[in-house]
Amino acid sequence: MKNIFIFGFTGKSNFFQEKANFLKHYFYQASTVVGTLFMTLGADFANDSTITKKVLEDTNTTIYQDMSAIVSNNWFLLVIGLLFLLYGTIGNYIDNKELEKENKKIQSKELKINSLNQQLNSTIEDNEQLMSKLQEKHQELVENWIKNLYNNLDLISYDRLTIYFVQSQDLNLLARYSSNPVIREIHNQRFPINTGVISLCWQHGEYKEIECPPFEEEQDKYYTHMKEKYNYTKQKIDSLTMKSHRFYGVSINEADNRLGVILYESNDKKELEKFNQICDKIGRYCSMYESYLSKFIQDAIRLDRLSQIRFSNQSVDDDLMNELGGLQS
Repeated sequence: MKNIFIFGFTGKSNFFQEKANFLKHYFYQASTVVGTLFMTLGADFANDSTITKKVLEDTNTTIYQDMSAIVSNNWFLLVIGLLFLLYGTIGNYIDNKELEKENKKIQSKELKINSLNQQLNSTIEDNEQLMSKLQEKHQELVENWIKNLYNNLDLISYDRLTIYFVQSQDLNLLARYSSNPVIREIHNQRFPINTGVISLCWQHGEYKEIECPPFEEEQDKYYTHMKEKYNYTKQKIDSLTMKSHRFYGVSINEADNRLGVILYESNDKKELEKFNQICDKIGRYCSMYESYLSKFIQDAIRLDRLSQIRFSNQSVDDDLMNELGGLQS
């Protein structure tokens, strides 16, 4: 029952509003059409003055007949039609002028938006270049630090040092150094936080691997050991540039919060005692300079977040410009 009451204060109908809006926008066009229709009727189909005069002089006619005679007179229809036609024509002219003004305003706004868009793109490019340089300088700083540690430990071309930091549930490679350019090369930037030697270093604070056989001498045993202990498949191992058989890792901390890992790898056949001596030196060195290492990682995390925010903001800016562009059409 309620659905039939669609008007009044209780109803939600927009019927009259829609019709009013339609009439508002097309009133002058309608006036032109009505004026043309009245003038056509006045010229071809209406009564002439003689017939109208005859009806008005007849004393037996009613008021309705007299009014009908006047309204149907050709001159009356011609004058009314002309008035409607003039009113519609003038109104259309004024409307067109207003539309031209609005179009010019829209074009002006569009030019401003395009200019802003160009400035925004230029600023984004400058920011990206600055961010890229900042990240490069930071990475260069950390690489110089581990290069200095590498030289102080008298490491050789069979050794490698790498620093990782934890971000977004991954271990991200921050910097790496080896005098050997082949094993110094970086292929992967991110590693699972719950897999492999790096994960154990991060979990336990310190981890050492000394039981793995050298790959060059006992490949089958190497595959078996890495599979059973670290769940590394043969395919994964074959893809590694450096097939280390000795590892030592120390977590980098800030208070009780583990931020990352520094990992020492070697595939040299040096005596175990010498390997252990190097590991001890690394442990002492990291403990002594832990504040520097934690600062390196905090800066890396901050730069990584800024980079993500930058791309997020760029996406928002692109959406905004698209929205503004859509408003103009």
